[in-house]
Amino acid sequence: MKSYVLLAILLAMLITACGAPASPPAATTPPEEAPTEVEEMSLTPPPMPEVTLVAEMTLTSTAFAEGEAIPEAYRSGPIFGCDGEDLSPPFSWNGVPAGTQSLALIMTDDFFEPPFVHWAIFNILASTGLAEGVPHEATLPDGSLQGEIFPGSGEIGYFGPCPPPGETHPYRFTLYALDITLDLEAGTFNEDVLAALEQAAAEGHVLGQGELTATYTG
Repeated sequence: MKSYVLLAILLAMLITACGAPASPPAATTPPEEAPTEVEEMSLTPPPMPEVTLVAEMTLTSTAFAEGEAIPEAYRSGPIFGCDGEDLSPPFSWNGVPAGTQSLALIMTDDFFEPPFVHWAIFNILASTGLAEGVPHEATLPDGSLQGEIFPGSGEIGYFGPCPPPGETHPYRFTLYALDITLDLEAGTFNEDVLAALEQAAAEGHVLGQGELTATYTG
């Protein structure tokens, strides 16, 4: 009898265990998504850099007009194997802008690339021109300075045209008005003077500019 009672108890316990509802799984909270920011594309173009306008000056010479040939007197002399007098031409200018602290005049032979610098006279006090035949000296009486034609040569000042026979070369005289004086020594190599002027222009120190071009045929 006892075995029947024990069996009945075990059977009841088994039915109870199988019929019990399973516990629901624990609710899971979905991870929060990081907020995303949507950047709107701007249709407005970026501002253009400010352009410094350079005043236009007038550069002239009584020895030749724009586009004319440079006279024989201003050709290079015997020191460079030529037969000229190696005199620098006379120049005058106007339209120098207010605020100018110094002027510079550069002569280049544009037949070459990059151009060959024939003459560099700089830190000229604001004036109205240059007389013919500027002395071949590094420091002039008025305080203007001149560059060296070839590095280490000791040859200073104007180097007139001297192209090979039959060749016609274009020569450009460029006048710069600056609101500074160039921090260069007298007798600085001409190419370095030109590089300093280009740097000054890039930094906005060139207030005005004028040009005069001429030719010479060997």
